[in-house]
Amino acid sequence: MVRVRVARCEASNIMETYFDKNPLKVCGLREDSLAQLLSYANVHAGARVLVFESCMGVVAGAVAQRLGDRGQALVAYDGQQAGDNAVSRYNLSLEARTRVIVNFPLDTIPLLAQSEEAIAAEEAAFLSANPRLSEETCANMAAQRQQRYTPEQQVQFNAKKAEREARRALRPSPAQVRQWLREGCDSLVIASKYHPETVLLRLLPLLLPSRPFAVYCEHMEPLVGCMHSLQRSGDACALQLSSCWYREFQVLPNRTHPTMDMRACGGYILTGIKVLNNARPEDCPNTGTEAPPAKRVKHGARAEGYRAGREGKGKGKGKGKGKGGRGRGRGRGRGR
Repeated sequence: MVRVRVARCEASNIMETYFDKNPLKVCGLREDSLAQLLSYANVHAGARVLVFESCMGVVAGAVAQRLGDRGQALVAYDGQQAGDNAVSRYNLSLEARTRVIVNFPLDTIPLLAQSEEAIAAEEAAFLSANPRLSEETCANMAAQRQQRYTPEQQVQFNAKKAEREARRALRPSPAQVRQWLREGCDSLVIASKYHPETVLLRLLPLLLPSRPFAVYCEHMEPLVGCMHSLQRSGDACALQLSSCWYREFQVLPNRTHPTMDMRACGGYILTGIKVLNNARPEDCPNTGTEAPPAKRVKHGARAEGYRAGREGKGKGKGKGKGKGGRGRGRGRGRGR
């Protein structure tokens, strides 16, 4: 007798399915690690979350599902197109897949320092040097391709074409995406196969101050180096490196024990809060014109006196030889 259970397409079920099928494709990310990643990054409805992941779109779909229809998930990708095959498994609405999840290439980040007029001029110069096919030519090629389709294939082609046009109408323009990135993001989530230090240092300037970030990696050593870099630069505080510990038990009469074929480690997560390292006077709302004074050392006068006294202490030994024999002298001095 075959038993079938219909499960709702949620982030935990989808993550468990992909992990059991092939953990390497999702960078060893488990459902408990994904839950901690979203919680540490403070992903909530109405937020603007910056995401960079190499887990087939599982993390981006989970962020969009938690955001609902309010907020934006700005998903950065490296290469020709985003690898978001798992986003379709979440059964998100067309508006959520188009307006909430916004994909953009990493090449967009260097363009943020330029004005929109300069970017438009560069695009016009590129199109003039590399002209595209005319709309009439594209329409003729599409008509010739449809003639080789069967009636059922033509119906499927027309449905997909209508869906692409609807998504293109709802999709934000590249200028709008660049404006959102210039305004800053509320959270940063990274779960990638690339080195986390390189990715984090490149995306951290797009995060607003006093906003959290969470970085997942299957191994601990890259996150340790990333944590040391953030400590030296002073761009983050409340840094914490934690291990995703999870254990599944088999519950049977007189045979209750952890599952024998479970994975020992579910990865590591580096969390922290971005801060302004070099604060300018205008960035201090309480003073207005002057930056807050540096903290004085507790009991400064007493500490200085004690340090001078310790430096004044000394021990000296002297040896002298005379006709009467040898003599030694020892003297101590204390200064304040």
